[in-house]
Amino acid sequence: MDLEYGTCEICGREAKLQQKYYVFDIKCKCHSWDHVEIIKYCSDCIPIPPPYTKIVLFDKKDEHNKEIVIDTEILELILDAR
Repeated sequence: MDLEYGTCEICGREAKLQQKYYVFDIKCKCHSWDHVEIIKYCSDCIPIPPPYTKIVLFDKKDEHNKEIVIDTEILELILDAR
């Protein structure tokens, strides 16, 4: 598997990067199924969920997409309470 070379999103170091996918059980217009955030990190770092996530939702009232930014911990609490 070829690794991407770039800037680690955790430490900021230039290196070969791995990817960690964080999947949120919410339908969005920005992804096909569930909302996903991807963290790119180097071999020296441990991936952590992003502090915030941007989600695009469809508003049925005015038939436009709405973009929201939400704290990922709050989003997980909301999804767990369903």
